[in-house]
Amino acid sequence: MTELDDALVPAVLDIIDELGADMTFRITSGGAYNPATGDRTGESTVEYTRKASPPSPYSSRYIDGDLIREDDAKIMVAASGLAFTPIKNMEVEISGEKWKTVSVKRLWSGEQVCGWEMQLRR
Repeated sequence: MTELDDALVPAVLDIIDELGADMTFRITSGGAYNPATGDRTGESTVEYTRKASPPSPYSSRYIDGDLIREDDAKIMVAASGLAFTPIKNMEVEISGEKWKTVSVKRLWSGEQVCGWEMQLRR
């Protein structure tokens, strides 16, 4: 981390703790798809609860109807103490509303990941 991070990261974590929204992140892995029945079997899901920035809509200038759609939102999660690595197609539940991650970007500070930006879609 950089010298600036030594001061800023704790401040940002405090702000997210105070103003952030509780979210449940679900990562499903494994399993097999049976094309005859259309079912998946043998999957396992792990849940993580974490505070993150509340979902914010994308500016209309970024909405192209394909990569970014009108109802998409983005959140940011601090990397410090995060017990999982965010991935695409992960489920995120915010206030009972379920979203899927469409894209996940690392936010770098120096040589370390300091946070994650996630694009969400219902």
